[in-house]
This record gives sequence, C-alpha cells and structure tokens, in this order.
Amino acid sequence: MGRTIFVVKGRLLIINKLKVILQGVLVAIPLIISMVLPVDLLWEVFGLVADRNFGGIKNQIYEIVPNKKIIALFIGLILSIVVLILFRFFNKDKIFNVGNKHFDFHMNYFILSRFLGYKKITLVGIPLYLQFKLLFKETFECSNSDSHPEEIDEPKIITQNIDDKGDEINLILSDTYLIKLDDLPDDKMNLPTLIIERTNGFSGVRTYNRKFVEGVRKQTHEYHLKYKRVNVFATTNTQNTKEIVLQSFKNRGRTGFKEIHVYVQNSDRKFQRSHLIR
Repeated sequence: MGRTIFVVKGRLLIINKLKVILQGVLVAIPLIISMVLPVDLLWEVFGLVADRNFGGIKNQIYEIVPNKKIIALFIGLILSIVVLILFRFFNKDKIFNVGNKHFDFHMNYFILSRFLGYKKITLVGIPLYLQFKLLFKETFECSNSDSHPEEIDEPKIITQNIDDKGDEINLILSDTYLIKLDDLPDDKMNLPTLIIERTNGFSGVRTYNRKFVEGVRKQTHEYHLKYKRVNVFATTNTQNTKEIVLQSFKNRGRTGFKEIHVYVQNSDRKFQRSHLIR
C-alpha cells in the first residue's frame, strides 16, 4: 500500500513537471520557428493570429529594416509573447501544487509565479525549507496552508547554553513530533539553543496553536538582537509554519536575524542538511 502511494505521488510529480515544461516549450516554439521558417510564411501566421492583413505594413517594414532575419525574429518574439500572455491569463486563478506534488528548488516556483503567471500555491506537501522561502520571499500572491482544528496549548520554553559569546542560536520547534537534541547535527548540539514545544503530547495530530505561534514570536523578538544567525529545526504543520514565518521571520525585517537556516530531516528524522533562507 505504501509503495503504491509513493508510485502514484511520483507519477503525479512527473505529470506536474511535464505540464510546466510543456508550457515553457510552447512559449518558446514561435521564437524557435522564426529562426528556420521563411519570413513571408511568418507574416501569414502572424496575420492569422491577429486576424488581419499585414501586406501594407510588411512592405513598409521591409523598407526600414531590409534584414528579413531580424524581422522574422521580431515576429517570433511577438508570437511567443502572445502565447505567454495566454498562459498567464489561464494560470492566474489556478492553485499550483494540488495533490502533494512539489519541486525541489525555489527557482522552479519563481518561474511559475513570475513567468507563467501562477498566483496561488498550496504549501501542503512542500518541504519545510521551501515553505519558508516561498513565504519569506513572497513568491506567490497567495500561499494556502492546511486548515487544522484550533487548540489552545501553552507551549513549554526551554533554553540551553545561552550566552553572549557567539552569534548563532538554534531554534527547535517541536509541534507535530518531538525533536531531541540528539537529532541535531553534531556541530550544532552545543550551541545556544531555544526550545519551544507543545505540552499536550506528540500524537502526530496536526492542530493550529495560536499560543505556540505567539510563543515563537515573543522568543525570536527577544533573541534576534543577540544573535545574527538562527538555525531552525521544526516539525510544524503548514498552518503553524505560515503564521510563524509571517509573524516571527518575515514581519518586515523586524526579527533582525541576518541569516536564517532551515534544516530538514532525513529518513531517520535526523537533521543534516541546511538551507539558507536569507
């Protein structure tokens, strides 16, 4: 059963990527064709697209620009722009990433948003570090998260090795699952560490916890002046993650952390790789 779900998700991801690649190819095709087709044939295609006769304009342009190759490239560019505008129009109301499909690099999402015109995305199924990047950089106009039942749970706040000697602090956010110090990379275990965790147990059930989000905001506000770099280790769900990023890290730069590094878990839930958010 698990293998079947994995295969289905893999196929959906491939289909999703192919859809994006296909759109990019279709945008580029007119420009590519303009490099090989005769310019007079391109004028006919241009006329069909615009639904008008460009005979008179064509002759006038030939007098001004005798190089037909340049004219052909210009026509191809215009046709590519028309195709791009159409895709942007059809994509603007679509929610990208439906079905737990995601890309692994922020640049892919940047192209989707700025180039192909997607305005909305769902954060569900996207790795935590990419959620941070998408929200922090405002890649999409609207970033949707899961909606979970609300729970009022005053978080437990623990500090370890706090001092004013270094410029780096660990921020451990235990929400859905408990994070242990042993789960951190060896070179980060002895750093000043701020731990924020839920107090009603770790059942794996995802809930929205306003108190947890507020606790993160208060603590980051307190420590952002003491440390330049923060290492984030988190098991937060998308709804809590979104509120934490917007209130504690985005917040118009008022957190003060010059570097934000988000670590991701491997298959045995150990944190190894970090991703620079800013």
